Amino acid sequence: MWLVPMSNIGQWNPNANTLASVHGQLLSKGARKLESPNLGLSQDELANLRPVIRQSGETWESFIIEQPSQILVDWIKVLTILEKDVSGFELGDKSPVITLYRILKHREELPEDLLSWIKAHSNNRFLPYGSLLNRM
Repeated sequence: MWLVPMSNIGQWNPNANTLASVHGQLLSKGARKLESPNLGLSQDELANLRPVIRQSGETWESFIIEQPSQILVDWIKVLTILEKDVSGFELGDKSPVITLYRILKHREELPEDLLSWIKAHSNNRFLPYGSLLNRM
């Protein structure tokens, strides 16, 4: 029988990939530096964001429900640029941009120029509306 020392066993952290305030802070930091390479985010900060951007639309809705609309616009821009320019952020029809855009539309606080901005800065054909199958 083989015994593995406890120090060699990794611990599972169920919250490691859960959206938290630190992620909102990173998205807001990126929004202040839209023109900078990697949005001014370090490799560690990008690594911190990679797993959480894959959260479900419902998780994103819960995370952003209390956020002001301008913050959502800023985060849409950050997520759009990350998806286009930074490896590991390509999400297609699973992009959180779709959820954030839908929330802004529901609030009736969608900036007039946001659609054209997204189209000009994205190569994801699903942005900002998502897949036709997901809209039925």
